[in-house]
Amino acid sequence: MKGLEKSFLFQLRSAAERNSKKSSQSPASNAKGLAVELNRNQYFFLGVVILLVGLQLRMVSSYILTDDATRYLAERTQKSRAETTMVSFTSDMGALPNKVINPPEWLGWCLMSVGSVLILHSLAMKKPGSP
Repeated sequence: MKGLEKSFLFQLRSAAERNSKKSSQSPASNAKGLAVELNRNQYFFLGVVILLVGLQLRMVSSYILTDDATRYLAERTQKSRAETTMVSFTSDMGALPNKVINPPEWLGWCLMSVGSVLILHSLAMKKPGSP
């Protein structure tokens, strides 16, 4: 299995090297050296999604998690083993209250701002396929 992973990584690196030799300009690169270039449509879509998430955070004042989500968070965030045992015991009985998340007001405004800037940036870019 490790040989297969190594050969795949080698092929990935060699493909990235070939692509970097073909183009002298380097777009944004990730840690493995693969070129990632976002076009106008992707910026627009990302901006719309972030804008809508920001709108949702502004419209909803609190989120109440389900029993399963509350139990998952309680198991992952407890520090000592005794508390974990108590959480699992109370969660089996159904006595664990549901977690309520109250996002801060500024978070919605921040996401709406970032989404709006991404949308405006996408409109200022050249259309895909145009010279």
